[in-house]
This record gives sequence, structure tokens and C-alpha cells, in this order.
Amino acid sequence: MNAAGEGTPGRRTGTVSQMGLLLRTGIAMAIFVFAGHGLDRVPGTLPWFLMAGVLVGVVAMLFYMTRTAGAKWRRRR
Repeated sequence: MNAAGEGTPGRRTGTVSQMGLLLRTGIAMAIFVFAGHGLDRVPGTLPWFLMAGVLVGVVAMLFYMTRTAGAKWRRRR
């Protein structure tokens, strides 16, 4: 900490970046789950579209996190 009571800028930026990543992936996952649940209510096939929405959400979340981590790793090199 410095005299003003602030932490190091790099550390704070990393935390904000991680929180943003967590928020984006959580929102994307919620969108796919709610879309799957909404699609299930129309034809009455309750678990199938919901499970597909969860699966697509997890794959999209992993793809986004991998892409983001790869971009940060390339910048450090």
C-alpha cells in the first residue's frame, strides 16, 4: 500500500479483469440456461432443451475463458 491507501495498480487491474471475466461468463451461462428452459416450455419437452442450453453454455464459457487466457499469455511473451 502506498501513502494514499491504494494498492498497486497492476494488482487492482488484474482483480477487476478477473471479476469482469467471471461476470461475463456467468451472464452467458444464465442466458443459455434460461433460453433452454424457455424453449422447453413451448413444446413441453422440459429437460432436453434445458440440458442442451447448459451444455452450450459450458462450452461457450470454456471457449471464452481459454481465448482470454491465451491472449493474456501472448501479451506477456
